Amino acid sequence: MITAITPGTTIKQNLFWAAIYNLLAIPVAAGVLYPSLGLLPQPQWAALLMSASTIIVIFNALLLRRHNPPARPAAAPAAG
Repeated sequence: MITAITPGTTIKQNLFWAAIYNLLAIPVAAGVLYPSLGLLPQPQWAALLMSASTIIVIFNALLLRRHNPPARPAAAPAAG
């Protein structure tokens, strides 16, 4: 049986990937690798990578449109 990803799972995935990206990319953009490797990214590359990150999160969020929650069973009539 194939199950759809729930909205809560997608939100957690988006938060996870955004946190990982920020933990890695912000220090590199700040120049942490410059003293040891002489690597200093150009602003164009930083903008491209930030855009790519945003696009990935947006596509992941768009997967929510494919989510069909299971139908709730009809409530039994109240005895009385």
